[in-house]
Amino acid sequence: MDYIKKILNFLKKRNDHDDTFMSFSHVPEDSNEKVITIHSDADGMVVMSVFTLEEFAMVKDIIDLTGGDPYDIITGISEEKNITTIVFNPKDFD
Repeated sequence: MDYIKKILNFLKKRNDHDDTFMSFSHVPEDSNEKVITIHSDADGMVVMSVFTLEEFAMVKDIIDLTGGDPYDIITGISEEKNITTIVFNPKDFD
């Protein structure tokens, strides 16, 4: 679970006003590739949003069409709970 440590280190080092997110892809055993984005919410919780390749392609299309900020669009989608979202407290891993 090195990637969890990398995620938590990234979030601990980021500035509270830094609207960034990280993403990586993971191919599970069932070979359905996913795109995972990670950001922290206003309460400091870690939010992992899991997209299928098709869903993420639509997100990229929305970004291109609207000229919107990828961070705002992805966090908005995760807040609407329209995709698989995993939320956890990073303090649980200290």
